[in-house]
Amino acid sequence: MEVEIISREFVKPTSPTPPAMKTYEVSGKAASAGDHVAMTQVNSFACGGIAIGVLVSHIIADIAALSVFLKGWAATCREGCETVFPNFDAPSIFKLNKAAFPTETIVALMFKSVQTSKRTTRKIVFDASAIASLKAKASSSSVPNPTRVEVVSALLWKCISAAFQAKSGIKRPTLITHSVNLRPRSIPPFKESSMGNIVWSAGALCESEEAPLPYRVSKIREAISKINADLVKNLQGDEGFPMLCEHLKTLGGVLPSTAGNGIHLFYQLVQLWSV
Repeated sequence: MEVEIISREFVKPTSPTPPAMKTYEVSGKAASAGDHVAMTQVNSFACGGIAIGVLVSHIIADIAALSVFLKGWAATCREGCETVFPNFDAPSIFKLNKAAFPTETIVALMFKSVQTSKRTTRKIVFDASAIASLKAKASSSSVPNPTRVEVVSALLWKCISAAFQAKSGIKRPTLITHSVNLRPRSIPPFKESSMGNIVWSAGALCESEEAPLPYRVSKIREAISKINADLVKNLQGDEGFPMLCEHLKTLGGVLPSTAGNGIHLFYQLVQLWSV
C-alpha cells in the first residue's frame, strides 16, 4: 500500500483499504481452523522508505512472543545472522484442562472486560527532565528508586482517579493493572523465545483519589513484586489452570461492575522511550 505523509505524526493511504482490513473485528469467540492468526501490511513511501505493520492474534502470543517473532523474521531476512528459534514448551508446562474449561469459556473471560467497558486511548509524552522530576517527587523510604513505568503510571493513575470523582461526584477506589512477563520470574527462567501468553496481571488498589504519588508508586511496586517464582510455580501443573480462570473471572467480571462493588477499573499499558 502506498501512503502519503500529511504531518509529522500521521500518514494517509493513497490506495483503498483492503477488504480484509475493513471487516476485521475484535471477537470474544475462540479461533477456529482456518482463521487468520497474523496479518502484515507493507507501506511504501515516495522517498523509498517502507513501514511494515504487523497484527498478531493475542490468543496465541503476548507482546514478548511477538517481539521474538519480529526478531526472528528480521534475522531471517538479513541472512547470516544468528537464527532465532521459537520455543513451544508452554502448553506442556501450563496445562489446559479443556474438559473442565472449554476454550470458548477461556476466550470469553479474557475479552469480557474489554467488551463491556469503554476504552479510551491517549498519547502523552514525557521528556527526560519531566520523568526525572517525577522520580524525585515519587521517591520515598519504601521505594527510594522508582522506575519510569512506576512514576508515570502513578501520575496517570492519580489524574484519572481525580477525573472520575470530578465527573461522577462520588469517591470510589480505583484499580490499576500492569501486565507482567512471567518468563524471567520463573526459577529457572523460561526461555526468552517462549511463545504464548506467559503473562500475569498485577493489580494495585487505591482507596482515595487524593493519595500522593509516593503511596501509589509503593502500591504498584508491591503488586508487581507479588508476581514471583512461587506464583509461576503455582500456575504450573494440573492445579494451575483453575487458578488462572479464577483470576480472569475476577478481572473480567467482578471488578468492572461498578454498580456491584463501587470500584473503577482501568487497564494501562505504559510504553516508554528515552528522549
